[in-house]
Amino acid sequence: MDKDMVKFGVPLEQVCKNDIPGSLLVLILKLNKEGPTKKDVFRAPGHQGSMKKLIHFLQNGRLVNIDNFSVYTIASVLKKFLRKLPGGIFGRDGEQQLFSIIQYQDTELQRDHIHRLITSLPPVTQHLLVLLFGTFRVIAMNASRAQTGMTSEALGVSVAPSFFQSCVADGKTARMEDVIRFKVKKEKECIYITNRFTITIITNTIIIITIQLACGLSQCSTILPRIYYY
Repeated sequence: MDKDMVKFGVPLEQVCKNDIPGSLLVLILKLNKEGPTKKDVFRAPGHQGSMKKLIHFLQNGRLVNIDNFSVYTIASVLKKFLRKLPGGIFGRDGEQQLFSIIQYQDTELQRDHIHRLITSLPPVTQHLLVLLFGTFRVIAMNASRAQTGMTSEALGVSVAPSFFQSCVADGKTARMEDVIRFKVKKEKECIYITNRFTITIITNTIIIITIQLACGLSQCSTILPRIYYY
């Protein structure tokens, strides 16, 4: 596979032979720079025609003029890329471990187990997670000041379904209610939880995990500054 090709629906290790392709880094860079000031980024849908064009460019390794695509289109394409990863970016076992870890009451224990899980993943996966979660963190932290509406809760609802694929049967797209249903099943409760309070707890926990990743991994201090100058 060409080093600049970003294929959808194949394992991440095949997309990132040695490191993340430049075209994918450029997408994350634009989201990192412009996303914190854009209303409803990761929630509002991208332009369907532009999404198809951008995906075509990525999959064929063509140069992308990033100025031709809005942050909404880029965010939608990025979510689709993550959603198409076989088994999800964490893997089925990793997802189940995360759903167990968020039940811990001890924050330090939770942080240690998350760190252990993430550092057990392939280096390219860790690299991509730090870049993505660092971007989510910046967007969430600027939501109030920039009045974008993308609080931790809003981000959790918008991005979690692209990360957690084991919540639904194979071939289906995960929705936030599926994440909740999976959590309930793990706790062996035979009820459907749909209230707003529970959704807030789950989405906040997802963002807590992203903050821990962005701030806790040793690679973060070198990776995040480097993306600004790519």
